[in-house]
Amino acid sequence: MSLIAERLELPVPFLRGAKNDMRHALELLERFASRSKTQLQRQTEADQYAFWDGPVGAARNLTALLIPWGNAGSHGRYLTRSEAERVIDACEAFLASLICETCSTHISHAAVAGKYYRCGCDHLRWKM
Repeated sequence: MSLIAERLELPVPFLRGAKNDMRHALELLERFASRSKTQLQRQTEADQYAFWDGPVGAARNLTALLIPWGNAGSHGRYLTRSEAERVIDACEAFLASLICETCSTHISHAAVAGKYYRCGCDHLRWKM
């Protein structure tokens, strides 16, 4: 998640010391979901670009699992096998949602300087 956040230039505030390097996926998912409303676009049949919420839904599903299960204070330090499998499946679904169905490349495959990142066929865009 940190690699995706860095590539898509998600703004995250600087934290002092080691906390800056130990960000949780939950914080990055929340920032991704909030920025997606204005920056994530998909090409329509009329060759226009419109907001696309596919990855946002996948991010919300993953967030819904990470909030209760990722908190050692409320859930404990360990996940059961089925809980871990559900989290892994949700992570994989989120990552897969950022891959274009048409050309099978990631949304940050190419960059148009100063404008947006895009997949290989320009079907998906992330505005800068």
